[in-house]
Amino acid sequence: MPGPEPGMAWLTAARYAAAPYARPVPEQPPAPEDDPAGQGRRLVPLDPPMVPFALGGMLAFGLAGLVLLALRGTLAAHGRTEWLWICLAGFLWGIPGLLTMLRHDANRRRRRARAGTPAGPGATPDRPGRG
Repeated sequence: MPGPEPGMAWLTAARYAAAPYARPVPEQPPAPEDDPAGQGRRLVPLDPPMVPFALGGMLAFGLAGLVLLALRGTLAAHGRTEWLWICLAGFLWGIPGLLTMLRHDANRRRRRARAGTPAGPGATPDRPGRG
């Protein structure tokens, strides 16, 4: 087994394993009675609507393609016409992505309706929000 690279001798396995954390890491989250400020509360993963992300990506590739189409002569002079094809591919790959995200968002709405939780950011039971 070769030794460490020159200049990397300080980074040995023993030294790396002995490096302390900046602060102690608890084995488990604190119990609610031990945590009156609520710092150990359970985090809920985000579940935002995904269609705007798919549309944003398609829009970005479409606009970049239109800008590059206007600069077609300059691209051809420098041998960079593949950038147009990359923009076209990105836009076209966005179509199945958009269809997938439409289905994802429909399932998300259905799942939240079944669970009785409000859908959308800032939603409360009396105000449905967007979603």
